[in-house]
Amino acid sequence: MNAVSNVQNRLQDVIRQREKEGFPFKPSNMFYRGLGIHKRRFGQFLRNEKQPTLDELARIANCFNINPKDLF
Repeated sequence: MNAVSNVQNRLQDVIRQREKEGFPFKPSNMFYRGLGIHKRRFGQFLRNEKQPTLDELARIANCFNINPKDLF
């Protein structure tokens, strides 16, 4: 069994929580431009293929209005 598949992805958890609250996550190109992170790179974060930099974490946390520590 691959250990990486068992790692929780906090970004996915944040998105799922928002969807439970009634806000479906359907990002547009404007979302990615405003975030300053390309769609492909953001997807890599969601799939645990790459780890975001501290600057990217701060921008993501700001976008979702959460504390950056919640993404660790």
